[in-house]
Amino acid sequence: MVGPVIFPLEDRADYRRYTMITLGCVTLFIFICRFVIFTFRESPKFLLAKGHDAHALDVLYSIAKFNRVAQPKLSMDDFNALDYEDRSKQSRISSDSGSDADSRTGMLGNASASNVITHFFHMTFGHLKKLFADKMYAYVFIVLAIAYVSFYCLGDKS
Repeated sequence: MVGPVIFPLEDRADYRRYTMITLGCVTLFIFICRFVIFTFRESPKFLLAKGHDAHALDVLYSIAKFNRVAQPKLSMDDFNALDYEDRSKQSRISSDSGSDADSRTGMLGNASASNVITHFFHMTFGHLKKLFADKMYAYVFIVLAIAYVSFYCLGDKS
């Protein structure tokens, strides 16, 4: 023998069992701590996007309290003022077109089908514009896309 054997061959099954039990206990402990000790809250940006202004404001106040900084000077009146400005812009846009078709078609007005499709693609894929802003970005993206497709989709089937 070269050195001392910590776990003889017949005890390795017990070693694996104890390792799995230990890892399971640590995972369970961290899982419980996540709900008891660490209280995570939704981001204010997400809450504002979903229209939960009051809850977003509460989260901002609690973040400021936790970080021990001055409370933000935002209030629900500020959010209501922004909503009012947005609604007035929407009404100005719809009143500028002045056609009866606006009342029937809603926010799209009398937009043609090609404008609707263009708007849809811009809203869906507009964030990808930065990938093709420069020739180098476009080249790197295309090479990586080809490598990804060839590796994961056309890769070894064995």
